[in-house]
Amino acid sequence: MTAIRLRVFAFLLLLPLGLTLLPTLQLYRVHVSRDEQRELTRGAQQAQERLQSEGVAAAPRAEGRLTRDTEKLQELVAGNERLAEREVLAWLGFGVALAAFVVGCGLLLLIRRDSRRAQASFETLLATLGPGWRAVSRGVLLHVALMLGAMVAMGLYEVSWSWSHFASVGWMPLVFLLPLWGAIIATSRLMLRSARSLAQLPPLSLELLGRVLPADVAPGLWRWVRQIAERVGAPMPDHVVVGLSQGFFVTSTPVCMLPRRQELSGRTLYLPLTFLSVLSRDEAASIVGHELGHFAMQDTERGVQLSVTHRRMQQGIERLAAQEEEAPSLFNLPALWTSIVFLEQLDRAYFHFSREHELRADAIGARVEGPEACAAALLRVTALAEHVDRALEASQREAGVNAVDALVEALQLHPIELPEEILDHTLAHPIDTHPPTRVRIEALSVPLDAVLIQRAVRRPSASDTSWFQSLLDSPSRAA
Repeated sequence: MTAIRLRVFAFLLLLPLGLTLLPTLQLYRVHVSRDEQRELTRGAQQAQERLQSEGVAAAPRAEGRLTRDTEKLQELVAGNERLAEREVLAWLGFGVALAAFVVGCGLLLLIRRDSRRAQASFETLLATLGPGWRAVSRGVLLHVALMLGAMVAMGLYEVSWSWSHFASVGWMPLVFLLPLWGAIIATSRLMLRSARSLAQLPPLSLELLGRVLPADVAPGLWRWVRQIAERVGAPMPDHVVVGLSQGFFVTSTPVCMLPRRQELSGRTLYLPLTFLSVLSRDEAASIVGHELGHFAMQDTERGVQLSVTHRRMQQGIERLAAQEEEAPSLFNLPALWTSIVFLEQLDRAYFHFSREHELRADAIGARVEGPEACAAALLRVTALAEHVDRALEASQREAGVNAVDALVEALQLHPIELPEEILDHTLAHPIDTHPPTRVRIEALSVPLDAVLIQRAVRRPSASDTSWFQSLLDSPSRAA
């Protein structure tokens, strides 16, 4: 990240400062031309005065000097015909390049200020993240536009100079300025790329491979979810989805169900069949209680909004990175670098408040079956994560392999290991972040002892592997 910060610093500050050098040289040329014209005018006047005072004896010599000075003066005046215009262009180029430097300073200060403000409270983080991103995006566009304006002014200066001296030098000076024309074209492309990449946050698209289970298809499952929601005082989800490739989560983000591309809006509860096939009913209930607890908290909608905004920013950065990977170009990099630095500065506050919400949701989930069941569920899901991934890989690699059956069979044959370092892992979530499992268990005030560990690494029992299927197979029977 330090290397990216240095690149952003160079792009925002050093590059505009470098652009001030050419208009500074152009201003020097203006003053030299003006001083030279002034000296020649004074010399011609002095020669005329000597011609008048020295008389006939010195006339040939004085007239020759006067003629030479007059010719030089006329040539210089012709070349300085647009001198005032060039002076304005030089000052304009210098001022606009300096303005780009000021905007770059402002962008760095804005990122730093927003980062500090965001750490003050969740409300300021929520109020800062989206508007801050838009302000930085507009600032980058303005910065690039100012640099483009400065270079255009420099180029117009040279065009004006060549036009004024066309009789003596033609257009050859413009040929030596090909690097400047290339820079103008490059900056124009950079501005267009930045405008497309940073103008709008892309809409968050959450695609899931699974099956939607309405209440009339799985009434037993819905009754079980309703019982949990009533215990924790949470609203019911609008949709319940079962699948394989994710962990437990709830979201208010619009969901696109694959492969039929069915659109879901409102609150969605996602249940992974892999974990549900090897967890006990009370462990699963604790996790679902945790997920529904996100909707039970008073600041849930703001938390969802924050997570969605953060995820949209990540998607924007991923889109820029994908563009750079598909078609490497220097014109993608400044927008990518600045976006990364902005998000990295605010990530510390985002992760702090996001993890704080997870701990609060854990406390809500503990109301369902007690803190011990909730802690056991967290520890077991952490221990099972690697096994679930292997079962999913096997089902994708070999045709006809059922991921759930492969998982249950593997856990019956091979013991689950729970090394010390795995307690510092975090659980995967499509649009959020979680604290380490050890921290979550400690927050529940449950001792991480041999009894809890043994429960987490047990082989799946017949009850573990059948209770959820019974909810789906017996819809007419109360769960």
